Amino acid sequence: MSEKEISEKMQDIMSRMKKRREELDMSYQTLSDKVGISKSTLQRYETGYIKNMPIDKLEDIADALQVSPDYLMGWTDDPHDWERIGNEEGIHPPKDYEGSYEDYVKFKINETPEFDSVTEFRPKLASGELDHLKQYAQLTNQNMQLVNSYTEKLLSLQNMENELIAAHRRTDIKVTEEMLQHDNDIMNDENF
Repeated sequence: MSEKEISEKMQDIMSRMKKRREELDMSYQTLSDKVGISKSTLQRYETGYIKNMPIDKLEDIADALQVSPDYLMGWTDDPHDWERIGNEEGIHPPKDYEGSYEDYVKFKINETPEFDSVTEFRPKLASGELDHLKQYAQLTNQNMQLVNSYTEKLLSLQNMENELIAAHRRTDIKVTEEMLQHDNDIMNDENF
């Protein structure tokens, strides 16, 4: 990479940092407190006075700005990188889902989809999800409370399983989908 290309890349990173910080109406001091580096160092990163930002600082800044490092680096124009989030969370829309992948991932991780109303979002749910909503609506209040309680317990168990999987996830190699599926098959085998 030529010196000119490096300079242009740094300009892009700095521009994205500043834009996102301003979108969040975040001061240098607030960002500094979140990232754990001095306010003046952050200002020097953003203005380009410091040209070599350590990668761990870039990751910390991205996290504080609620964007992916890929976005700050200019590798994606999606600040949240919903595809990566969806893949990491194992979120895959059913085959009959007709909406965008981004909206589906947002919905599944409890983000607010960009719709004016719930009814506008409903047609984009998969048929199985719509069936569940219809069945839920037919329940008595007491049974709705039971479903809510069961759902909370099930989600709690799912979160514990995900945390256990994450704690045992290998970081020394790139783990493929096939490797994960193999490990899950072993863990779900009743004879194991």
